[in-house]
Amino acid sequence: MADSISRETEYARLHTELRYHHVQQLSQIGDNYKLDQDSDNPPIDGSDGLSVDLLKVWTQQAKTQFDDAVEKRVFGQKNTISWENTILTFLESSAVYLRDVTKVVAAIREAKLGNEKKAIKYLEEADTDIQGIAKVWGFDYVTICDLFQRSPDGQEVIVGPFCGAFSKNMSFVGIAFKGTTSTPEWNTDLNRDPKATGDSSILWNTNVSEGVSNGLFGTYGDWGVPMDHIVEFLQESASLLPEGSTKLVVHSTGHSLGASYATLCYAQLLLYYSTNPVEWTLGDMYTYGSPRVAENNFTSQLQTALKTAPGSTWRIVNRNDSVTAIVPAPKDCFGEGDPNDDDPRVYIHTDTGYRISANASPVLLDSEIGQDPGPAPKTVEYLWDDQHVKDHMPPEYWPALLVANGIPN
Repeated sequence: MADSISRETEYARLHTELRYHHVQQLSQIGDNYKLDQDSDNPPIDGSDGLSVDLLKVWTQQAKTQFDDAVEKRVFGQKNTISWENTILTFLESSAVYLRDVTKVVAAIREAKLGNEKKAIKYLEEADTDIQGIAKVWGFDYVTICDLFQRSPDGQEVIVGPFCGAFSKNMSFVGIAFKGTTSTPEWNTDLNRDPKATGDSSILWNTNVSEGVSNGLFGTYGDWGVPMDHIVEFLQESASLLPEGSTKLVVHSTGHSLGASYATLCYAQLLLYYSTNPVEWTLGDMYTYGSPRVAENNFTSQLQTALKTAPGSTWRIVNRNDSVTAIVPAPKDCFGEGDPNDDDPRVYIHTDTGYRISANASPVLLDSEIGQDPGPAPKTVEYLWDDQHVKDHMPPEYWPALLVANGIPN
């Protein structure tokens, strides 16, 4: 009992430290920050229609599968998808959209004025809905990176990730990334030129989408690098477990832009896991509505590294979700060029992919790894088709996931 109390105390201390780190992040935001919530051309907003009440309903609809995923620590059999784990990870991916941006703005204001306690109060209120659904699940939740209002050093139009950690009695931790909800995040999506990381210790020095790479691995003033903070959080969390405990299992998840971040995060954790002594186990990755995020050298390296790793990667696509057809996409899709001038499709998807539907069983997707990328795969008309855009939204994914789990709609 004493050990349990001690762990809870230490975990609470870790939460407090992260809050102070968030205030440090916010205090360094420039005076010209803007969330662009009232843009004339708003991005595809993954948060549309999500609420605590809706996630409660979803949880109840798939309670058996959710409980099974918790029981198995969100860790499936190697190379065999566990559909019950998609229920839990999709709910995590949806929950991080519940951030209250108005409270974040208030926290920024107080942090820049040096009012640390007031800033922390607003940050706690900003997470109220996420904490609310986490409590329903019996989970702990803590925000790790809160950078979707701030650009990395040397950047102007892109911003960083918002991600948090869901855990259950320290048996597992899920690192969940928020998708696109603001114009600066849309800019991060579209800053899509291939970029080598320049360092073999970062994503094997492979070519990945520049905006997402800069968001996750860029430096943010004195606060540092998001990926470093994620690793530090996992290391500290694992250190709180008593000697002889079963190792903490880590998974990564996200929807849309959050899926792009989750993919690069998981790859970096895989690289770190294979080259450093750790006290945790790297489990699985589940992404939803992910754009293409990297060239073949990245996806090939990830596939090779997975062969000797404990976990697996799973990419879930709902019907004709148009976001999964990009990036790159035809330039005219973004008002940048001739409608007939397609970008070469230099990016390919990671494995293993499944297409889901509310009307049919899941279908395994063909691998793109090692294949000729060819031209942009879809027309502008396909990408902006109303139904295809709708297929990207979390509320459209849910009934398809129920079908995949054998749950009647």
